[in-house]
Amino acid sequence: MTVADEVLSRLKELKHSAIPDNVNVSITRNYGRKADEAVNTLIEHLGIAVVSVAIILFLFLGWREASIVTFTVPLVLAVVLGVDWVIGQTINRITLFALILSLGLLVDDAIVVIENIHRHLHERGKLRFSERIIQATSEIGRPTNIATIAVILAFIPMAFVTGMMGPFMRPIPINAPTAMIVSLATAYIVVPWIAWRWLRGKAARVIAAARSPALEERGTEAGDWLRRLYLKLMRPLISSRRKRYIFGSVIVFLLLAAMIQPLWQYMRPSGTNGPLSTFGVFPGHWLLGQPFTATSMIGVIALAGIVVRNSLLLIDFILDYRRRGHPLRDAVIEAGAVRARPILLTALAIVSASFVMVSDPVFGGLAISLIFGTIASTVLTLFVIPLLYFAWQRRVNA
Repeated sequence: MTVADEVLSRLKELKHSAIPDNVNVSITRNYGRKADEAVNTLIEHLGIAVVSVAIILFLFLGWREASIVTFTVPLVLAVVLGVDWVIGQTINRITLFALILSLGLLVDDAIVVIENIHRHLHERGKLRFSERIIQATSEIGRPTNIATIAVILAFIPMAFVTGMMGPFMRPIPINAPTAMIVSLATAYIVVPWIAWRWLRGKAARVIAAARSPALEERGTEAGDWLRRLYLKLMRPLISSRRKRYIFGSVIVFLLLAAMIQPLWQYMRPSGTNGPLSTFGVFPGHWLLGQPFTATSMIGVIALAGIVVRNSLLLIDFILDYRRRGHPLRDAVIEAGAVRARPILLTALAIVSASFVMVSDPVFGGLAISLIFGTIASTVLTLFVIPLLYFAWQRRVNA
């Protein structure tokens, strides 16, 4: 945009000094204006994504908890933009896209921490609020660290892209890992501190109110609809071997169908140049008629870290319940019920933040991968992982 404005300014000077009066100069294309419009659109999308995440958190956790997570977003983005300024990166379409891409990922750590604080706040016990914050934050540390490292490693290879695409893609491996590192530090330092400052009044009321059952233990109360829904779905699956086999067969069939899709590219009359590429696609690409591109693969790789984090947290909670003396079946069901809310929250945050990118001609494939991949991984994490662990432990203990 700056270059285009300088060219137009120079053109005006030339009209008075070098260009004859009988020569007319017409501007046929102004890519600076197009770039400015694209940047403004991305800024709007960034704002929409932030508001969407805040609304989701407000509906599930309350306005205080939602405000804490929302407050971390400008803090992380400011640090990322500061790093860009130091290394000489400009604010352009790719830079802003990298920020939008990072948004769905960078709030994950804060969501997991604040949700765990929210859960510990509603548990019975004699711990003070400050002790509950420390326990809640340390409880999810190891899986969150591993997941963050996995996502960062997924983006770093893009920094080594050469040729014309190198400078074009470079803001992504710079901004996304930077945002992830800063968001992790923010989740461990800033979020607990703000929670201690902003939630003290609420904590005093909740802890003193009642010695009421923890939210996770109020399975029959109407307010905890998510827990009741999960238990209603999970208990029959884990109690009936026949239903487990049916559920597992459906999952295997869907996986095989997804793997067979690349073979169809060579069999169909239109060949390999249609909406589906030779590398195979997720159902989301097929449903939307979009090609599976290099950016689509980036989304798939980025999802690996999220799946790792949610799965590790779920297994950790199962092991914790078993150490407390719960039977295997109860530990698996209870851990899934406890982790259902944060897993769903992080999934909704990624989907809402990525949805604004679906129409992008270059990065729409990445958005589709994130959206549909997140939906699929959420179902797999909440049901397949616990069922596999249950079946494995039953076989080991048999």
